[in-house]
Amino acid sequence: MDYLDKYAVEFEKLFELYKEFNAHTNISAIREKGDVYEKHFKDALEFFPDLKRLAEQSEAPLKIIDIGTGGGFPTLPLALVAKKEGLDLHFTALDSVGKKLKFIDLVNEEMGLDNVSTLHARAEEIGMLGQAYRESFDIALCRSVAYLNIVIELSVPLLKKDAYFVAFKQLGESELKDATKAIKEFNINLESEKSYGVNQEKQILIFKKTQSTAKKYPRKYSQIKAKPI
Repeated sequence: MDYLDKYAVEFEKLFELYKEFNAHTNISAIREKGDVYEKHFKDALEFFPDLKRLAEQSEAPLKIIDIGTGGGFPTLPLALVAKKEGLDLHFTALDSVGKKLKFIDLVNEEMGLDNVSTLHARAEEIGMLGQAYRESFDIALCRSVAYLNIVIELSVPLLKKDAYFVAFKQLGESELKDATKAIKEFNINLESEKSYGVNQEKQILIFKKTQSTAKKYPRKYSQIKAKPI
C-alpha cells in the first residue's frame, strides 16, 4: 500500500512544517520536496509493513526508540501512519542535538502525534547498567548513524530480550561481514534483510535479541569509536 498517497494531506502538512523549520534551523541538508519525500518519508515507510506485523503480533503496546533520529526520521513518518492505522505503539525519538528535537516537538503539537516523545541524550549513556532505559524497548531503529558494528553497541543494550534491532543501511560490501563479531557478542540474530531503492542499494536489516546484554556494554563512545567490536 502507498501510504504517502493514502495520507497525502498529512504528509503535505509534515513537509510544510519541515520546510519552514529547516529554513531557519538546519536539521537536514535535504531540502527539495521530491528529495524529502523520497529520502525521508518513503525511506522510513519501507519498514512500516514489518512494524505493523510486529505490532499485531504483540499482546502489549510496543515501545520503540529511534537512535540518532535527527529531524525525526524514520520516527515521524512511521508514527504518523501508525496512528492513522490504529497501531498501539509509542516512539521515543533520541538525539544528542537538541535543536533537531525541537522540530519533532513542533510536529507533535501541530499534528497531534501523541505517540511520539523526544529524549535529548546519548544512546550509550542511557543504555549503561543501572539506567532506566537499559533493556526497556521492544524495537530500536537506527538510520544512517554510523558503521553497523558501532550502532549495534549503541542500540542493543536498550532492548529487552526477544526485542528487535532494525538498521537502515546503505551497505558497503564488507559492512555486514565486519559486524560478525559484534552480532555474536551482543547476542542478536539476523532475522531478515530487505533491499530497496532504485538500484536496490539500500537495506533494512532486522535482528532479534536472544539474550541480555553483558554488563560491560555499552562502553563510552570514545572507546566504541576507537576500538569497535
